[in-house]
Amino acid sequence: MQIHASSKKQERSEQILQTAMTVFAREGYYKADVDEIAVKAGVGKGTIYRHFKSKKGLFLAVVEWGISKMKDAIIETIKDIDSPIEKIIQATSTYLTFFETHRGFYRVLIQEMTDFREEVEKIFRQKYLPQPLLEEEIRRGIEKGVIKDINSRSAAFALIGLTNNIIYQWLISDEAYPLMDEMETILEIWFRGVIKE
Repeated sequence: MQIHASSKKQERSEQILQTAMTVFAREGYYKADVDEIAVKAGVGKGTIYRHFKSKKGLFLAVVEWGISKMKDAIIETIKDIDSPIEKIIQATSTYLTFFETHRGFYRVLIQEMTDFREEVEKIFRQKYLPQPLLEEEIRRGIEKGVIKDINSRSAAFALIGLTNNIIYQWLISDEAYPLMDEMETILEIWFRGVIKE
């Protein structure tokens, strides 16, 4: 009985977070209305506050939820890959796919980052996966002789920066096109620049 109640609570939280992400992405934090989130999630406003304490708590929970989902997706897709190059390519591909599928989440991050910079950065430090994962795989690639002897930390940040800028341009573009169309550009600019011939 306890397991069923816990599962039901988890489902409700998930529904609230998905709905909140959509509303925050469309309206921005300050214009977003908790009453609207409650109605769209099919719960009472009191239920939202029982789960998340405040509107700000709900917003930060959306950020943490999105980052955790992205991290889980990346871990799942690379877990059986041994090659550092293939692992980095697959992690990058999954990263793009995640934001194409969860476009609203990226919009939430870029719209509201400045208002809650300290709290969001704390969540990133605790939950964010790509930078340390990439750094480790770049080091492995250097050790195996398939990646040039470069600063692995800077190279990881360069790949993340390149990818995030491409996602941002896709997000604000008036043209509708699949984000994964940009994968070849990322491969050309970053991967062929660091991989030994």
